[in-house]
Amino acid sequence: MITYINGLFKGEWIAAKNECPEQKFLHKVVRQLCSPAHKQKMEKLLGKRHVAKDPYYTQTYAYYRPDWASGKAAINHLLKVCDSVQIAEPQESVTQEAP
Repeated sequence: MITYINGLFKGEWIAAKNECPEQKFLHKVVRQLCSPAHKQKMEKLLGKRHVAKDPYYTQTYAYYRPDWASGKAAINHLLKVCDSVQIAEPQESVTQEAP
């Protein structure tokens, strides 16, 4: 299932750096910059204290995705972030052509 906002999805909504009100309807993903396997390898090479002090090994980044694992996950998220949720009738749906 993919989330469209007013019949659109814009690529600028993906980056977490660009804050947009439309992002609250999307699936936020937070990932670590350094994989756990790489972090463990560096702990062996450099030592746990060095790795614990270096922010690179604990740093994360975020981005937004328009897709959801299931329709239930999307509906549950929308119920949390919206005042009301209703299913649009086919004639009410907004479709816009690309310029």
